[in-house]
Amino acid sequence: MPTVRAAPLTSPEPIAPSERIDGIDILRGLALFGVLTINVVFEFRVSIFAQFLPPARTDSDIDRALNSFLAAAVELKALALFSFLFGVGLAIQFDRLAGNPRRLVLLLRRLIVLLAIGAVHLFLIWSGDILVEYAVAGLLVLPFLFAPRWLVLIAAAAALLLFLTIPLLSVVQFPSDAWIWVHVAEATRAYSSGSFLDVLAFRVREVPALVPLHVLCSLAPLRCFCSACLPGAWEFFHNLRNTGGSCLDLRRVG
Repeated sequence: MPTVRAAPLTSPEPIAPSERIDGIDILRGLALFGVLTINVVFEFRVSIFAQFLPPARTDSDIDRALNSFLAAAVELKALALFSFLFGVGLAIQFDRLAGNPRRLVLLLRRLIVLLAIGAVHLFLIWSGDILVEYAVAGLLVLPFLFAPRWLVLIAAAAALLLFLTIPLLSVVQFPSDAWIWVHVAEATRAYSSGSFLDVLAFRVREVPALVPLHVLCSLAPLRCFCSACLPGAWEFFHNLRNTGGSCLDLRRVG
């Protein structure tokens, strides 16, 4: 891993606002806006599997055109950017805690807490939770922060290869259309007329079916996390901070 030129912190306390990298905050805000847009249009359904059913014939031409545009121009780009910045943030935390003997413990604690929050969100709030995937991907990537650069590069390439090939090899079996139709109908009944315990029981039963979806989705953040751990990623944002963090100063970076 590259060495941060700024003085490392020995305390896990939040850094001062003046030490933040404005460019990362701006890009993170744009990525979050993109993710929110995609969630509103595609993900927020009575059952998250409803998005995989054929589109309703009642959709207007404008709706179909907008959905196609968002899927092509925003969806994967927003998720990839947010995942990449999450990995950059993890690498920055790792470097800034270089002087703390409990660095690994602190980072593990943060990821485990994120995993716990995601699990609560998954079971009690929404089955489309992404925090579990990010926490698991972070735990898998964390050892590579201690690894030499060539190994990080190999890991990033391997994660990219998995991301591209696993959906084609049918290693992870996705539910059939027939199962999705039945599942969506059960979800509609549970959420519309069931009690809290009925909904909770439905969520618990739904988890095994969500595993293939989460495995496939977690490959993207895993790939981006590994890429974010590469030396060039941190150097770019470190230089961006030195230019004042303004997007207008990107031409001066490097």
